[in-house]
Amino acid sequence: MNKHEKFIVTFLNNGLKYLLGKDINTLLETQFQINRDAAKKIVQRAVQKKIINSSKPLTFGNGQYAYFTYDKIISKSHFFEITKIHRPPMYRLMSQIDDNQGRISFYDALRISGTPLVNGTSKVKTLNDLIKELEIVGYIQKIKDNRGIDYLIDNGKISDADILMKQQYTNMEIDCSLIPDILKFVKDQNLIDNKKIIFRNRKTAD
Repeated sequence: MNKHEKFIVTFLNNGLKYLLGKDINTLLETQFQINRDAAKKIVQRAVQKKIINSSKPLTFGNGQYAYFTYDKIISKSHFFEITKIHRPPMYRLMSQIDDNQGRISFYDALRISGTPLVNGTSKVKTLNDLIKELEIVGYIQKIKDNRGIDYLIDNGKISDADILMKQQYTNMEIDCSLIPDILKFVKDQNLIDNKKIIFRNRKTAD
């Protein structure tokens, strides 16, 4: 290892679980008085030489990869820690799947993540973008049940996917059956006045 690579590894071994690309670049620029392009090339070479490990294809804020020493991987605990700060929509999505016994409907994923369904004029990623990233790294799979409803299933529980989807569908049906009464109550209390309220279809729960 050259002096730049030793410096990076020392930092990562010094109690740090990971560093984002921009943080490594800044450290290299300050320590060795080099420019940003030179710092980026040093990091790229360190990854190519398998001195450090990258979170690629997962990015965390402005296209930044997270970097670890090569003997480490991006564990789920690391993933939650990083996304909570740098990718809140992805964090909310995975946290809900984790808390919900490894499954969530596409509808609920859209609501919980707060991400758009289709691309707009901004650079905000859509829900399908998030799902593709999580599928690539092997965290989840998007599966359709026999009713045509999409679910996101934890990759470690794929063998139980059919059971999980049935359980989630039952939960959605219960939710749908309660919504009209809840809406009636809040309207009676003058908390809302919209006569054309839209909510999840009771018959299909989607």
